[in-house]
Amino acid sequence: MILEPWFKEAIQDKPDLFLLAGHMGIRDSDWKRVFKTIRAIHPEVPIIILGGHYHIRDCQQLDDRSMSLASGRYMETLGWMSLSGLDKPAEKPNFSRRYLDANRLTYQFHAGDQFDTIEGVQTTERLTKAAQEFDIDRKFGVAPHSYYGYRVPPTSDESLGYLFTGPEGVLQTVVKDPGRKNPMLAFVHSTSLRADLYAGNFTVNDQFITMPFNNSFQYFPDVPRVTADKVLGVLNGKSPAQDDAQSSQMKRHLETKEGLPRDESFHLGHDVDQHYLDWIRLQSEDHHHELSARSTNQTPSTSYGYVTKDECPDDGDDVIHTPVPFVRQTPYVATTIPDDSADLIDVVFDSFIAKFLLVAINKARAMNATSTDDRTENYTRDDIKEYNPVKSNEILGIYAQSKWNN
Repeated sequence: MILEPWFKEAIQDKPDLFLLAGHMGIRDSDWKRVFKTIRAIHPEVPIIILGGHYHIRDCQQLDDRSMSLASGRYMETLGWMSLSGLDKPAEKPNFSRRYLDANRLTYQFHAGDQFDTIEGVQTTERLTKAAQEFDIDRKFGVAPHSYYGYRVPPTSDESLGYLFTGPEGVLQTVVKDPGRKNPMLAFVHSTSLRADLYAGNFTVNDQFITMPFNNSFQYFPDVPRVTADKVLGVLNGKSPAQDDAQSSQMKRHLETKEGLPRDESFHLGHDVDQHYLDWIRLQSEDHHHELSARSTNQTPSTSYGYVTKDECPDDGDDVIHTPVPFVRQTPYVATTIPDDSADLIDVVFDSFIAKFLLVAINKARAMNATSTDDRTENYTRDDIKEYNPVKSNEILGIYAQSKWNN
């Protein structure tokens, strides 16, 4: 871009400031290229960079006359930046930034008495009416306790993943086809579970927030158990075996040229979901280390939320929080195969991850192949069949009606 004639022309005149906005992390090297190109012509004009992409709160200053800000994920955070001193171009400008929790209390506090407007009230009324028309407050049942995506171990009764994959969970209760004699091995990608599920009334709105995707359930029928047993390990990039020989074999298969396809958030060599999860994990670990240093396990005195440590002066968080607890999770979770004599397994998944399962099941199959001919007899898309007519954005409601009304 910096070599384009239109860009060179656009930066020739000296403005009060340069405002750069783009959908990429503020530490992306492309920002620095644009920044240096502008600085070569305008060494003292303030530059503001507004980035994003990685869903984290972040701030840095490339020099003392610039500030780069990433506001955070979706509508969880509003990024706010101010700049003063433009009327004194010979002096360095003053930058400040805040990360605002996105809720009415925050907005009202900062806006003061004039927060509500006629247009705002009318918009609220229309949204309320639309919610009533779509019946989003309709109750399916009452969740007995909260279920979390990343706060607890994946096999905990409070794990959202385990709610789906446990022996009495959503997949076995709602998705399992009783007409199929084979045991079911069903997979869920952790990021398809979009939000924690809280104790209390479970409504249409909660179902949409937790798992909004309208995907169908598909399967590979009659998969040999020796192959099915290895699919989860392949998907998660680790060996299900304990001995070194099988671990080495798994590693060789994972290092072949045809790797597992990345999801759509894979960009510029970085996985967005993993970048975000690493960010909140570090917050939790830092907090744990601080408590350990003080030899205390005191109950948090502030609510859970983001605790931002960036490279800009002062504290950017508008509200002080305690970091959300974080436990490492695998990308994929799955039901367990019963310990019986079944030699054939139905491998079930939602349609969005079909392409990932196709690669994984062929890698798992190749690990058991005894000849070159066996290795070339791969599964194809033609082997994928429809498993259950229920959609992924319906199964939690069906489960709640069945299990949470006693």
